[in-house]
Amino acid sequence: MAMATPASRLTLSRVAAPASPARRVDVSAPPAHLLQPQQLQQQQVRCISVKRRRVKKMNKHKYEKLKKRMRRLTAKNIRGGK
Repeated sequence: MAMATPASRLTLSRVAAPASPARRVDVSAPPAHLLQPQQLQQQQVRCISVKRRRVKKMNKHKYEKLKKRMRRLTAKNIRGGK
């Protein structure tokens, strides 16, 4: 077996380091892949409808950007964040 270089040791120690408190996953809720489809639908997902966009007088470009951002956030919530 070859000796590990200092760089690879550093990488291994980084991988083995415990997760910081800020990145800990909430263990009280089951992971998204264990949830049933109907439970996934019950999760609150923030999205702005066209009706609400008209109320807020938001232009279409800004609305599309916001929609993309919300979609990304929703995906992160379902996946468990990263």
